[in-house]
Amino acid sequence: MKFWMSLLAIMCATRLFGDGLQLIKEAAKEEKYLIMFLYDVYDEKTAQQLKVFDNGVKKTGTAAQSAKIDISNLAERGVVQRFSLNTLPMPFVVVLAPNGIITGAFATFTEEKLAAAIFSHAKAACLKASQERKLLLLCIQNKETFLNKESLLGITEFKEDPRFSAEIVMVDPADVKEKDFLEKLGVNIHAKEAQIAFLTPINKIIGLYSGAIKKDQLVHDLQKPSSCYCGPEGRCQSCLNLEKE
Repeated sequence: MKFWMSLLAIMCATRLFGDGLQLIKEAAKEEKYLIMFLYDVYDEKTAQQLKVFDNGVKKTGTAAQSAKIDISNLAERGVVQRFSLNTLPMPFVVVLAPNGIITGAFATFTEEKLAAAIFSHAKAACLKASQERKLLLLCIQNKETFLNKESLLGITEFKEDPRFSAEIVMVDPADVKEKDFLEKLGVNIHAKEAQIAFLTPINKIIGLYSGAIKKDQLVHDLQKPSSCYCGPEGRCQSCLNLEKE
């Protein structure tokens, strides 16, 4: 009896008409993570893992939305194709950040694993830049920091240069969610001036800068031999373009 009551509960809690892709769009629009529980049959194993899933989702607070998607529903072919689910064991959990990257993919999971898959804004941006093989410029400033505009000028010029494939991400040093990540990068979150963290596609630090920074300085530092390693796939396009000059 409990099993069938659980089945009824999941059917009521889940949108059943093939709108998994729509749920992804809605979560991204609201700047929320989406934690998806994917299954193809509802049995005892699925019911047990759902309990862990629901408890793990609760630990993410307001940062995430959740969805329970039956991939045997032909209307969910878009989700199956997007995440290449045909060969994966079910049930399976995918954690999707607002910027579209996957921060967690689990055949087996714990409540703690689900909670740990919710990254800070800056960390998720770094992962996205890494997957897209782009340079990343973290602009660390808020209303309390000085030289904000001056700090942005040089990195904006750098991004607009067609030789470089780069992203600029704004980060508030006072955001407690970013504290651990920024400190691991060596950023002084108590600095009075705006700062820039310049990273390769594998999140290797090219340079940390305080206050105003010129585009020429960024280009110079990118050309240093110590900055050249962009990952096992070889040099990124930005570095290759510099080599042609």
